[in-house]
Amino acid sequence: MIEIVVEMAAGEDIDLSTLQSQLSETREMWNQEIEKHKWQAECLQDKITEVKACIQGSEVDVLWRRLKTTATLLTYLKSRARVMAVPDLAHKSCGIKLLEGVGLVDKEGTPLSGQTIT
Repeated sequence: MIEIVVEMAAGEDIDLSTLQSQLSETREMWNQEIEKHKWQAECLQDKITEVKACIQGSEVDVLWRRLKTTATLLTYLKSRARVMAVPDLAHKSCGIKLLEGVGLVDKEGTPLSGQTIT
């Protein structure tokens, strides 16, 4: 656009008001372009902020799942500790008992495989 103004200025038929008008139009175009690019930059910045929020949300989800898994494992370990502290508790809770000469039997009296006592 500036080249056109310079070429036109080279011809002596162009007056100052025409040059000022063209310069004003050029400035206005530049300002519009700048505003357009600012708007695009703001949109990109908003998207970056959204992505960061999603990533942080994902981290919270991962930590929450780890916490639930840990709680489940602790519950299991506590139950195992009870069974180890009171070995008969495991057998009594599911109806398994020890019969002399037979070995371990379930609550219906069926011998458990491989558990015979001689």
